[in-house]
Amino acid sequence: MEDPLLALLYRLNENQMALGMAIEELTAWVVDRGSENVGKAVDQHMMTLEENSHVIADALADLIVERATRPKT
Repeated sequence: MEDPLLALLYRLNENQMALGMAIEELTAWVVDRGSENVGKAVDQHMMTLEENSHVIADALADLIVERATRPKT
């Protein structure tokens, strides 16, 4: 049986990545129309998403391993 907490965390992480990709596409569209200042500001925030995505992915992987190796009660 699938662990509901892990499934939830996995889906939340997927959603965050999808939102980040959508924001990147919208930012490119905005920059193409001359709003480079907006593009630069968004890029700074996207760096935070990128940095955190690695930490989140690592933590999720650790949690999956920990839950998989935990003795069943």
